[in-house]
Amino acid sequence: MKRSLPSALVALAVLAPEVAPAQITVTTARIGCLDIQTAGNLTPVVRRACDGRATCTYRAPTPQQYTAAGVRAATRAFCTQAMEIVYRCPGGDSHTVTVPGDAWKHPPARLECRAAAPPPPTRPEPDRIRVASARIGCLDIQRAGNLTGLVRSACDNRPSCRYRAPTPEQYAAAGVSAATRTFCTQAMEIVYNCGRGDRRTVFVPGDAWNQPAADLACGQTLPPVPPGPGIGAITVTNARIGCLDIQRRGNLTRLVASACNGRATCSYPAPTPQVYGAAGVRAATRAHCTQAMEISYRCGANDDQTVTVPGDAWTKPPARLVCNGGTVATNHQDVTPPTRGRLAEPRCTPPRLAPPSYYLPPRDMLDWSGIPTNEREAIVAHYIYAADLFQIAAGFQPPPLARRADYASTRRTGGPGSALGAHEGRLRAELRAVAAARDPLAALCASAVRFTQNGPARGTTPSDADFGRAFADLAVTGKASFAAFTRERPDEARLSRVGACRRASNAGVRQALDRAYAVANAIRGDHDAPARRALGWIAVSGEDDQPYRPVNVPSTSSPQMSLSVRVPGSSITVGTRYTISHRRPPNLGRSRTPLVDGGTRRVAADLNPAIADDARVFLYIHGMDSRTEEADHLAEALHRLPGDTNWTVVAFDLPTSGYADNIDHTRISPITEVACHNTPLLDFIEAYIVAFVDALDARVGRRLKPRIVAVGGGSLGGNMSMRLGRRNDLAWVRNVVPWSPAAIWPSMIAQRNAVAAGCDTGWDMLKDRGVDMPLNWGGKDPFFAATNEISSQRRALFYGGFDWAPIGGLGGPPQAQCWLSDKFACKQQSLRAARLDRLETYDRFFRTWHWRLAAEQLAFSQQQFADGTTTPLYRNNRKRMLLMCGHDDTCGDLCKYTREVAPLMVNTPGYARFLKRTGHAVDGEFPNFVAREIAAFLGL
Repeated sequence: MKRSLPSALVALAVLAPEVAPAQITVTTARIGCLDIQTAGNLTPVVRRACDGRATCTYRAPTPQQYTAAGVRAATRAFCTQAMEIVYRCPGGDSHTVTVPGDAWKHPPARLECRAAAPPPPTRPEPDRIRVASARIGCLDIQRAGNLTGLVRSACDNRPSCRYRAPTPEQYAAAGVSAATRTFCTQAMEIVYNCGRGDRRTVFVPGDAWNQPAADLACGQTLPPVPPGPGIGAITVTNARIGCLDIQRRGNLTRLVASACNGRATCSYPAPTPQVYGAAGVRAATRAHCTQAMEISYRCGANDDQTVTVPGDAWTKPPARLVCNGGTVATNHQDVTPPTRGRLAEPRCTPPRLAPPSYYLPPRDMLDWSGIPTNEREAIVAHYIYAADLFQIAAGFQPPPLARRADYASTRRTGGPGSALGAHEGRLRAELRAVAAARDPLAALCASAVRFTQNGPARGTTPSDADFGRAFADLAVTGKASFAAFTRERPDEARLSRVGACRRASNAGVRQALDRAYAVANAIRGDHDAPARRALGWIAVSGEDDQPYRPVNVPSTSSPQMSLSVRVPGSSITVGTRYTISHRRPPNLGRSRTPLVDGGTRRVAADLNPAIADDARVFLYIHGMDSRTEEADHLAEALHRLPGDTNWTVVAFDLPTSGYADNIDHTRISPITEVACHNTPLLDFIEAYIVAFVDALDARVGRRLKPRIVAVGGGSLGGNMSMRLGRRNDLAWVRNVVPWSPAAIWPSMIAQRNAVAAGCDTGWDMLKDRGVDMPLNWGGKDPFFAATNEISSQRRALFYGGFDWAPIGGLGGPPQAQCWLSDKFACKQQSLRAARLDRLETYDRFFRTWHWRLAAEQLAFSQQQFADGTTTPLYRNNRKRMLLMCGHDDTCGDLCKYTREVAPLMVNTPGYARFLKRTGHAVDGEFPNFVAREIAAFLGL
């Protein structure tokens, strides 16, 4: 029995008075998380309310209302539900109206069909343009196709068309109105197909009338193939026909080259023996051998690719050579980056693990104590009574503690980081106690007393002056202490009222204050500045009071700024750090009011963020455990590109990475909830990225989103880029550039409560156990929970990430060794530097987040099915994509899986490039090459 629709739900439509004959025909309507709610679950409801009307105002139903009507909607954690309605007007003019999430909290959708004579019926012809929709304005709010009629009249039924965006005066004169707002540049988007359902999109950034015209093309009248590394014309390098195991030479090269060279696409039917014989071609054959044809060709400067037609080839469909394939599935090619050390790609510069880049803690400021007896007993008991045989078999066994004689040695595995104290850079107890108190006034008084005493160093105990400097540092290097410091605004008068300062002289108090204010200003400024160099090593204890800016490790050369990001769907606000790196920056102001006003001593406020009018913004998402500085290589390479494009890279620290807040992952969900199709941390990070863009866009006067030309990143950043590329509710995500995307592999976790069952893509017992092990280390096993932090777990984290080769190397090299190709000259020094970076920000939440996130990225997969379907998620990537990976990225077969998935991405416009002689960190190894690829892909 068909369920009737509740009158309350139908009544959500407010019917406007009819001013013309009934015209609206709703084709589809949906509500939910639109990237996964692909079916029109709301269609009959909206049809009943609006079909046959001239205008209709329809308010989105609440979940309670649509559920009462029998409607189900696909949702997930941290997703707000949007509503999308697609409807037709007479003549087939299709319109789309979208209400962002949660849609029932927003003004209703308005559907309208103007009275107009329907156009004469036309029959779609193959290879002829049919415009589906066209719009101009601020595209994040101009959702309807307001320009459709004009572009149709200019371009429909033509094989190609160049359409220049009209100015506001021109489109207004034509009766078109566009949604705009202050600080928004107007872009133009045209969606069309070529009579075969192959939908294409042309985007012209704002202000579109100042940009080159949009090129629409169908059939054989394509515009010339543009030069450059993105797409190039066909060059046949070798072609052969015959029994290919004995016909090794390219006997058909000349014929195929004459037919195909210089073209963007070419279909070449294999000639019969009579035809190729008449052309003077001889082919090696033998009895019972069918003759195949193989053609190798290049697209522009890219590497050879090969197409083979099996024998007898002349009875099979033609070989198809494609250089201008419009999707990742039809345009995926190998490339060889230029040799490093030449003008096109300079040699890498290895990080310098010494001042002024890295400042290593002095030996006597470090913790050289052994593991306490009670901890040893707890560890032994855990392995006896809760032994994980898989972990034992995998050989997870950190080496003996470093000794004083090992200090800062690079000869020890993982050195110098592993040789900074017995516990990977942990500070001695006196310093940790001051940091853990998170009381800047107490730290300053302790500093002043030490300066007053001014005793010399004794044995392994530093001097009072050394302690004085370190205690003053700890008043301002940790987030909690510095927040209190800004409230207290300490000066001599304030400290005179603190009892702990009574044993300090006036000179000692001044020394403590001078040092603290100098450090606070230095770490907020240029890491290479003389004022920073003069301070030397600065005390910071991240596991007791997390730092908010880089202290003893290099920081980006771009101004650093802070932002609080409220993550929707949670109660969590993440304090983070970000940079805006312009090629030509606008004037950045600074508040005249200092951040800390200590009278004669002050801490300056950050510069105010701004986005230049002509900025072309690349939103950079860094990899797992990394930080904002990862974007520097690409930003610098984009700035070096020829031309005057104002390349601008916005980079930011993800939660529990870099200098963003370290989050207790159990605040998001219990770790026991991680399962097939349920990875809450990844959902949280995606929601955080969207919330960050919203928050920064508001901070810069809504000038960010209209200027974002692409979103990209590698590893975790590549994973997030692909996920964002499936979001239909984010107009600012226009192009995505994932490289080395994590989770493009099949899911490695089994379905819960199933026997020998994988997660959509097959099951492997070892891989499933490989997911369970980091889950245990993330706290699924209570012994490893953040609430049970013991001294050995810090060392175990760094051993597990940087030194441990599972099963003695049979399970692969240490994970960090997978980040860069062995061909990269700066590899080992870069890995040593990365270890030092993480020593500074480590705490118990970083440790448990690291292991859980690692497990979730193994459990999640771009190959999983979209909810309620058997369609892989990557099939829903419908925004333009430049996909990249390095051939040498073999750990976890990441590039192998990328190359396997690319030919299946039939719905993804764009192309893929697979770099030879390159590892996981594609942009770090070949930044200039990647920058050129991105510029070519974006046409900038």
